[in-house]
Amino acid sequence: MAHAVGTNAHGHHSATPYLTLPAHPDGTHLLVTLVVLSADPEVNDGDPYARCSGTRVRVAETGEVEIRFPDGTRERVPR
Repeated sequence: MAHAVGTNAHGHHSATPYLTLPAHPDGTHLLVTLVVLSADPEVNDGDPYARCSGTRVRVAETGEVEIRFPDGTRERVPR
């Protein structure tokens, strides 16, 4: 766990998740985190405590990351 104050763009009282690995054995590790921030009640079918936004993430064998939003929009992040 790491603690820092005022170190990200989301304000003083925010948290940024991160992952650590005690050792890097072999190969490459691709780690993807998706955080959906929205005040739109349609995002979670009107349930503010719902854990699902309908947004999906897929990692291709090439390492490209594809994000699919509920409205059909796709974003691709090349490796």
